[in-house]
Amino acid sequence: ASGAGNFAVSPGMMVQDASGRAIGTVRSAKADADGRIDSLLVDTGDRIASLPASNFTASGDVVTSAMSKGEVRKEARQQDSGQQDAGTKTQAPSKQ
Repeated sequence: ASGAGNFAVSPGMMVQDASGRAIGTVRSAKADADGRIDSLLVDTGDRIASLPASNFTASGDVVTSAMSKGEVRKEARQQDSGQQDAGTKTQAPSKQ
């Protein structure tokens, strides 16, 4: 199977890089309106990254990422920072 949502994936599946080194596990998959997977939430142990399905291939019970563990963790850190920034920017002023 290949990326772009054309593979079966379930929570708990191992995610590895192209060299076979473990990156983490699938936490969940997000599908589009047609039921095709468009992104995966990958748990790296201390961070979670939302990555496009086109970044992955699957074989058996293992999902392989085109990104290295370091790249996935960097993306997760950036997403964490963005969510925290967005959270503080979108809060409505308190009414007293």
